[in-house]
Amino acid sequence: MKAAIDELPPFRRITGPATRQDVKATLRACLNDVTGQQIITFNPAAHVEVDPVRKPKALVWTDERGDIYQSILPQSARTPPRPPRSTSLSSARPRPRRRHTRP
Repeated sequence: MKAAIDELPPFRRITGPATRQDVKATLRACLNDVTGQQIITFNPAAHVEVDPVRKPKALVWTDERGDIYQSILPQSARTPPRPPRSTSLSSARPRPRRRHTRP
């Protein structure tokens, strides 16, 4: 029977370490509320150990990486390039004046 079960394809996705930490945090928060209501006497989730998670190191966007990303991105998701901003002060919109109300 065990061999037959082992041959079956997996029916669930494997969760990553960050997902496991989120699940533990949610469960622990729920059980803390129940402990506060004195429905249970201790929080068993507080004693569960989960592997630590390290954030992935950020990548700097180089022109080459940007070109690769743009080639992968579908045409419908691309935004048109922005027009260049004017640097002259005369084209800047005036700020609206604040109206001060007296009490």
